[in-house]
Amino acid sequence: MPLVIWLWWDGYVPTRQVQRAWVTWVGRGRRSQEAAREGAVGLLEQVGHQLATPTARARFVRIITELGNGKALTVRGRAELLDAVRDVMEPDTVFAASGLVRALGPAQTPMTVESVVDRVEALSIALGRTLDGRVDAALLERAKAVHRASMADYLAQRGDLAAEAGALADLFREPTLQEQFDQAGRQLLLVLGMDLLHWCAKTRG
Repeated sequence: MPLVIWLWWDGYVPTRQVQRAWVTWVGRGRRSQEAAREGAVGLLEQVGHQLATPTARARFVRIITELGNGKALTVRGRAELLDAVRDVMEPDTVFAASGLVRALGPAQTPMTVESVVDRVEALSIALGRTLDGRVDAALLERAKAVHRASMADYLAQRGDLAAEAGALADLFREPTLQEQFDQAGRQLLLVLGMDLLHWCAKTRG
């Protein structure tokens, strides 16, 4: 509740209170493990090809669950993640000979192997920073500003995105009030991670 109020309404919840709520929401232990696995299975349902093998599916869920539970994403781990995502999205039996690239959803924001990997990497880096106690008030405020701006753009385009999304159209339906509360933390985690990746790229550049 404090997180949702802070995201959308100024002057009611101080950022220092949100910092504590944020760490509690991310959490550790059995609840976070279950949430990580649910997220991995949900992502698989969205992007998995019907001809992806059970072995590829199990590997995908394992890797995404581990990252969603706080495992650091190394260079080697990112390569393994890329392979795992490609195996479920573009199984060799379908895509190896053709060389085609699979893209799901609307043309403006296609969900490809690379975009899924970027999304998971962003969530992983934001989760790791939080668990290490390195998400301060300035980072949260910056993520809030980006979240508000991106949500305003998204809401203005949601109808068009849903019309072009095909099998993923359900992702763009209007959420219930309960879903808005449930999704707030995950949305902020993704925005925070994308922001951190952007700043890391700028630093390396």
